[in-house]
Amino acid sequence: MGKISHQEKGLLSAETGAIPDMTPAILTARGIRERRGRIRFRVYENMLKQHDLSELDLSVRAENCLHRAGLQTAGDLAQSIDRLEDLLKYRNLGVKSAQEIMYKLFLFQYAVLPAERRPGYLEDVVQLNR
Repeated sequence: MGKISHQEKGLLSAETGAIPDMTPAILTARGIRERRGRIRFRVYENMLKQHDLSELDLSVRAENCLHRAGLQTAGDLAQSIDRLEDLLKYRNLGVKSAQEIMYKLFLFQYAVLPAERRPGYLEDVVQLNR
């Protein structure tokens, strides 16, 4: 795969509630767990444009709400929100679903990054959350 150009969107602030065990170990090791479930992270829209929302592995309710809002890709989602509160404007999408969406977006972006970029991405998240 060639070099991917990434357009950096601003920071997203995700209230995730309890951070599940699948969170990359560096985040929990660096004290991110202590931030009341709020994670700030950068989103790379260009990288997410090619991925369908179904790849985020969202609950049926969350995915249906996003599709009803006209969003088809993870890139569409990233473009339409700046923070968790922006998701609450969508019909039938409550706080719990919004938290799920933001957390899954964070994990998915980490998963699709090339392996050599993952440590830098995590370090950036740690720096943003100090």
